[in-house]
Amino acid sequence: MFDDKELKRAKIDIRAELNRLDAQQNAKEVAGKSIGRYGLFYITLIGDRCACQS
Repeated sequence: MFDDKELKRAKIDIRAELNRLDAQQNAKEVAGKSIGRYGLFYITLIGDRCACQS
């Protein structure tokens, strides 16, 4: 079905995709923690800006 060269290439591609997905997930976690820490400040800031425009 697959020769050794194709199998090695598939493993490399899969490993690269898993690394990319892992990095993306870590970035989402960092962003989520940052939003959690400063979220109230930003929500208040946006709310104040919207109230001023009314």
